[in-house]
Amino acid sequence: MPSDSPDLNQFGARFGDFLATFPHVAELPYLPDMARLEWALHLAHYAPDAQGVAPEALAAMPADVLEARRWRLHPACTLLASDWQVPALWQAHQEGEWWGKFPQAMQAASHALVCRPRWKAQLLPLDGAAHAALAQLQQGQTFGAALDAAFERDEGFDLAGQLRLWLAHAVLIQVLPAPD
Repeated sequence: MPSDSPDLNQFGARFGDFLATFPHVAELPYLPDMARLEWALHLAHYAPDAQGVAPEALAAMPADVLEARRWRLHPACTLLASDWQVPALWQAHQEGEWWGKFPQAMQAASHALVCRPRWKAQLLPLDGAAHAALAQLQQGQTFGAALDAAFERDEGFDLAGQLRLWLAHAVLIQVLPAPD
């Protein structure tokens, strides 16, 4: 399906969906999700800028208030989930720490977040619990609902570690009022 947008910045928006139905790449079933990851990186590059929530602001909030609030994610953030080890495969093709470290088995569920701290789009591999929490926040749910989703997925969810990661990568940008 060709792009229906005259804007070249939108050219790859449906490429992953196209690849999912393209018989010539059927032997590479992870390829549609790889295209979606690449598209998320493209979107992150061009997303508007926003300041992340300061750790001090989070620390100053009482636990009951924190749990009742909703949070807005940075406009560059895209959550990804795949039945394949797409994030690890992508990282294995990038210069740096993971270069050449290919996944042993491709068919295994994976989760990731594309974000853009300090002007550079990045891929952050996530576990299923962190992905579930961020998905709740992205859908406008409260921080308490996000925690419930994470702990339902994994009783050992490392909340402190994830908060440090999210704050360091400017994932959370705004505290919103509690829903009515």
